Amino acid sequence: MNAPQFKIELDGVGHFLADNEVRVPKYQRSFAWEERQVADLVQDIKRAMDADEPEYFIGSIVLAEAETEPAEVVDGQQRLATISMILSTVRDMFRLLDAPDAATDVNKFLTRHVRRTHATKSRLTLNYQDNDFFRLRVLDDDAHVRETAKPSRHSHKRIAEACVFLTKYLAEQQKAAATPDDYLHDLVDFLETNVRAIFVRVPSHANAFMIFETLNDRGLDLAISDLLKNYLFHRAGSRVDEVQTKWISMYGLFEAGRNEGLVVDYVRQLWSSWNGLTRERQLYDRIKDTVKGREQVVQFAGQLEDGARVYQAIINTDHPLWTEYGVTARQHMGTLNTLGITRIRPLVMAVLDCLQVAQTRNSLRLFVSWAVRFMISGGLGTGTLEEYYCERAREVRNGTIKSAARLRDAMAKLVPNDEKFRAAFAAASLSKAPLARYVLRTLERARSGEEQPELLVNENEHEVNLEHVLPDTPSAAWNVTAEVADAYLNRIGNLCLMKQRPNVAAANKGPKEKSAFYETSRLELTKAVGRTIKKSKRWGPAEIDARQKELADLAVRAWTLKL
Repeated sequence: MNAPQFKIELDGVGHFLADNEVRVPKYQRSFAWEERQVADLVQDIKRAMDADEPEYFIGSIVLAEAETEPAEVVDGQQRLATISMILSTVRDMFRLLDAPDAATDVNKFLTRHVRRTHATKSRLTLNYQDNDFFRLRVLDDDAHVRETAKPSRHSHKRIAEACVFLTKYLAEQQKAAATPDDYLHDLVDFLETNVRAIFVRVPSHANAFMIFETLNDRGLDLAISDLLKNYLFHRAGSRVDEVQTKWISMYGLFEAGRNEGLVVDYVRQLWSSWNGLTRERQLYDRIKDTVKGREQVVQFAGQLEDGARVYQAIINTDHPLWTEYGVTARQHMGTLNTLGITRIRPLVMAVLDCLQVAQTRNSLRLFVSWAVRFMISGGLGTGTLEEYYCERAREVRNGTIKSAARLRDAMAKLVPNDEKFRAAFAAASLSKAPLARYVLRTLERARSGEEQPELLVNENEHEVNLEHVLPDTPSAAWNVTAEVADAYLNRIGNLCLMKQRPNVAAANKGPKEKSAFYETSRLELTKAVGRTIKKSKRWGPAEIDARQKELADLAVRAWTLKL
C-alpha cells in the first residue's frame, strides 16, 4: 500500500489566491477573528514592509484535496479571509483614486471570471453560514452591493467590523505615504509575494486531520474546539459524515448568537457532567484518552448534539424546552443566570436530562437557595464547589440520585445550614447593586408571604432603585464618623428599595427628612425603616444591626432548604 502523498510548498499568499480556488468545509467554524487579531495581522505586515524584510511568514495552511472539487481549507481560513479583506479594501481604494485598471487587477486575488458562462467564481469560499455575506460584503466589485449587505449573524458582524477597521487603517497609511498610488501597489506586491505561508496539501480529510493534530503537538496555538473537531473527524473513519452532521448541528446552536468561548464552555461542562470536574486546559487530552474507537466517537458526537439543545435552554430561558417545566422553573433558571451562577450548569444539565419534571422543578428552586447561601456565607472556593456540583451530576446520571431530596441530602454537609446562614446574613455587606436589589426584592416578597419569594422580580433598576439609608458622605445630622459610615454603607441592614424619583429626592438628606420618604413607600421593609427612624430619631450602627438581624430571620425562610 502506497503512503499518502503530501505536497508541501512555500508560496506567497496573494499568489496562491490568484492561482487557486479553495473552500472552507461546512463543518468548520465561522469567521471568528475580532478586530484585535485583524489589527495584529495588518500591522505586522506594515512593520515588515517598513523594514524592507524579504518575507513575512504567517505559518502553515492545511488543505485537503479532492479529484473534482476545490481543495478544502482544514486550517487557515481566518488568515486567508482576512488577507482577502485587505485586498478587497485596496481594490476599493484604487477605485477612489480613479485607477480602474489597478482595481480590476486586484480582483484576480478575489474572484475568477469564467469566460464561457460569464459567471464569477470566488477564489475563497467560506462555510455555508458565512459565504453569502462574505461574497457580498467583501468580494463583490459593486460598492452599492457591499454597502447594503446586512449582517445577520455574529460572524457576519465580525466580517463587517473587520472591513470597517481595514478601510480606516489603510486610509491612514495611504494618507501618510508620499505617493498614495505607490503605497497601494507596494502593499499588493508584498501580499502577493512576500507574505508567505507553507501550504500543506494532503489527499484526504483523514490525513488533513492528522496534520492538524501534528501542528498542535508542535506548539501551534489552536482553539480547543478546532482540535476536538478534527480529532473526532479523524477517529470517525467511515462514519465521518455522520459525526460532521452532528457537530454542525451542535455548533450551529451556539454560533447563531454567541462566541467561540461559549462552545468550549459547553463542551467542558457537558464532559464534566458525565466525567467529573475537568478544567479547560485538561479537556482535549481527557477526551482523547477516553473517546478512541469509532463507535465511541459517534456516541460522543450524539451527546454533544443532544446536550447542546439543553444547554441552549439553560442560557436562554425563552427556549421552548421550559414549556414542559412551567413558568416557575424557567424563572429559577433565570435567577441563576442573573446571579452569574455558571459553575452549577453541569448539574443543571444532568437534572434536566435525568430527573422527572416535578423533581427538576424542586431541584432548580434548591439550586437558587444554595447559590445565595454560598454567596452570603462564603467558605468554599469556586473551584471546590464546582467539583462537588460535577460529582452530584455524575450521581444523577448514574442513577444514584433520583430526586431533589437526595440532592439536598448529598450536599447537606457543604451548604450552610439555617444557623450558619442566619449568622452570616446578619453580618453581611453587599457591594454589588444587582445582587443587593435581588436580595431585597426577595426579602420583600418573603415579608408579604409570597410562596416563591426567591423568584426574580422587577429587575429594572430604573423602576426599583437601591437606596443606602446611611449615605456614603453623611452630614452632621447623622451623628456618625466617616469611618463608621464607610463600614456600614453596604451592610444589608442599611439597604432598602425605593422608586427612582423618591430616591433622587431623598439623596443625602438627614435621617429625619429621609424617614418621611420611606414611610410613603408601598414596600413594607422600606416603610419599616421610616418607622424606626421616626421612633428612635436616629439611624446608625445599632439600628442597622437590629434591622439586619430581623432580615436574617426572613432570609432563612426566603432561601429555604425545605422541599
